[in-house]
Amino acid sequence: PTFNLYIRKHYEAGDDTLLAKWDVLGLDMDTPDSMLVLIKAINPDCKLLAFCPINGTYDQAMRFPPQSKWRLIFETAAANNWWLRNTNGGQVKDHGNKFTTNLTLNCPKNAQNQSIHDWFPGFINNTVLQNGASLWDGVILDDCWVGIWWVSIDTWLNPYPIDSNGDHIADAQSVLDQSWSAGNDTLLSRLRRTMPPNKILTGNGQNHWYQLNGAMIETFPFGNNPDPGSPASYSWNYTMFQNYGYFSNEDHYNNNPQRMNFLNAKWAVGSRYTSNQSTEYQRHK
Repeated sequence: PTFNLYIRKHYEAGDDTLLAKWDVLGLDMDTPDSMLVLIKAINPDCKLLAFCPINGTYDQAMRFPPQSKWRLIFETAAANNWWLRNTNGGQVKDHGNKFTTNLTLNCPKNAQNQSIHDWFPGFINNTVLQNGASLWDGVILDDCWVGIWWVSIDTWLNPYPIDSNGDHIADAQSVLDQSWSAGNDTLLSRLRRTMPPNKILTGNGQNHWYQLNGAMIETFPFGNNPDPGSPASYSWNYTMFQNYGYFSNEDHYNNNPQRMNFLNAKWAVGSRYTSNQSTEYQRHK
């Protein structure tokens, strides 16, 4: 089966025909229903997964249309003080244009005694999947990481250390990552338990949360620890056989309703419609 993570926020005439060629699609959760209908009309067997980060939203999401799901995450995190913050009180970023929500066990409770671990599963079920009534076959959650301390290494992105409990003291790496991992595990367990049983739940990021139906390995077959002597610096052994590699993922992730592990290879040359299909491209493919 073939998979395409296509997360543009707008579509052009003919995109439905191009996208329907794939067996599985990860599409922006704001994709209009009309596009989902067109894709399904061409390829009824295509699995459509709504793409959404597990831990935040665009820093400019308030500029999005009022009905945007990205904007709803921003509004909810801001209203309930659910941002992950640094020792100076500012918001933490894990990408250049994305604010991070506080998935640690220190996430504050709101007036309804909810933390983001309580709210987010309902957001996915009610708003994205519409309690099973939407055309989405499931979701792919971006940024499912076992730790978060690493984002503070980039001091241009995050000039101050992470402070998950609001005491203005930098969190120790081991304590922070343990709390982050436990919070992610709690959220994903609640989401899997409350999702319609026929909907697929996958993630992107190296993790061991096997309540998921699978994970995506990005930039395959590149990664850490290139194989000695590999002329293209491939990390075949790392991406296939290490703890979070493809074969380990196939052994451990949940089969119900369907296991889906993805190898996402990128080719940088060519346009979005036509790749540069050179000899090197064919070898890479």
